[in-house]
Amino acid sequence: MLDEKTFRIIKCAGGIVKNKDRIILIQIKQTGGWAFPKGKIGASETPLEAAKREIYEETGVKKISLSKNLGKYSRPVADGKPVMLVIDMFLFETVEEKVEKIKNDVKDAKWIPISEIQKILSLKEDREFYISIKNILKGSSE
Repeated sequence: MLDEKTFRIIKCAGGIVKNKDRIILIQIKQTGGWAFPKGKIGASETPLEAAKREIYEETGVKKISLSKNLGKYSRPVADGKPVMLVIDMFLFETVEEKVEKIKNDVKDAKWIPISEIQKILSLKEDREFYISIKNILKGSSE
């Protein structure tokens, strides 16, 4: 269980955005690591609204359709601070091809073949979450 005396908890939302056999990953400017687009849930937002907003801000992709709620997972922030992210994740599909970062905290955004996602994700918790849901990707439309 998360110890709120040790970690500050931040509620976040994000998504796995799929186009055929590719998924968008973003490169975090601060660490250089690769992750799924995600960010803090705003005070007046639902997790789904926050996920869609963050995907747009970090990838420029706006035309997405929700395929599935993938549940939640937790991970510490990438910079080592005593902050734990509790992340609501969703699976989206898109026909958009172009990606471009809008936010300044993103260094890059790229389409990555599904077969390479697991080895490119930088953080252990992101990889473990991806492994736990990757069979769902096969069930989504291709």
